[in-house]
Amino acid sequence: DMKKTILEIYALAVCFLTLACFIVLLGFALWSFIGLTAPSFTINQQQYNCHLSDQAYEDCISIEYLYSRQLNPKPVPQGAALSVARQTAYADLLRSEQRQSLQGLTMQLAMLTIVSLAFFAHWRLARRCRDGAADSAKG
Repeated sequence: DMKKTILEIYALAVCFLTLACFIVLLGFALWSFIGLTAPSFTINQQQYNCHLSDQAYEDCISIEYLYSRQLNPKPVPQGAALSVARQTAYADLLRSEQRQSLQGLTMQLAMLTIVSLAFFAHWRLARRCRDGAADSAKG
């Protein structure tokens, strides 16, 4: 029956698209998992470079202070205070990266669940169409 064939093609097309989405989402979920477990690896390069040394950190925050605090200038910490500020900022950056990764992973797992449900519903529909077509051919 032509109607069942079109329905089967539709169901299989949805299965193909959901499978492609699943693969892409799986890649994003893997990256989020890496960010959760190794946040120093997934932070962006500029942020990473700013925390490599006290001098690099001072250079980065000097620029930040210049642009963001023109009306209310604040002195850049020096010496031991600069080291403490850098270490604190780096720890905060890693915690923020982990939180962002956990949020991403949660969203991606939810989307993987929805995509999986759509895939299996349409796979069953395609199988029913195929089984119905086979029964029609026999009868």
